[in-house]
This record gives sequence, C-alpha cells and structure tokens, in this order.
Amino acid sequence: MENNGSEPATKRDLQQLGEQLTEQFRQVETHLLTEFHRYSKGQQARLHDVESSEHAMKVRLASLEERVLELESDASTKRSEHPLLPSQRPK
Repeated sequence: MENNGSEPATKRDLQQLGEQLTEQFRQVETHLLTEFHRYSKGQQARLHDVESSEHAMKVRLASLEERVLELESDASTKRSEHPLLPSQRPK
C-alpha cells in the first residue's frame, strides 16, 4: 500500500489490509472482553453486598419477631392471671 492512491491496489496490498483489519478486530475484541469481565466482577461484588445486607436484615427481623411473640405471650399470660380482670372474678 505504498502507492498513495494513484495506482490500483494489488493482491498483496489487499492481503496486507486484510491482515491489518483482522489484527485491529482482535484487539477490539480483546479490549471489549476485558472490559465486560471487569464490569461483571464489579457487579458481582455489588450483588454480594446486597445479598449480605438482605441476609443480615432478615436475621434482625426474625429476632424482632421472636421478641414480639414472646412479649405478646407474656402479656396474655399476665392478663389471664390478673385478679381484677372480668374473666377471673367470682360469680
């Protein structure tokens, strides 16, 4: 490709051009794959953080539910044993 456009391209010129384009396509492909991999690693880390936070929140919620249930059962037990409540008055 040394003819600077004044002469027709030869088979060799076309072959060189094809090789150059092939090499450039390979470089672009490699770059894209590298960037997609880097992006997916970041997304995976974010997803892991979200899943960890969700798990911690579920554990805390379960603990709170257990505490509320315990308080409710204690309250109902105290109500049934209270001497002044209508259910306990002598008839």
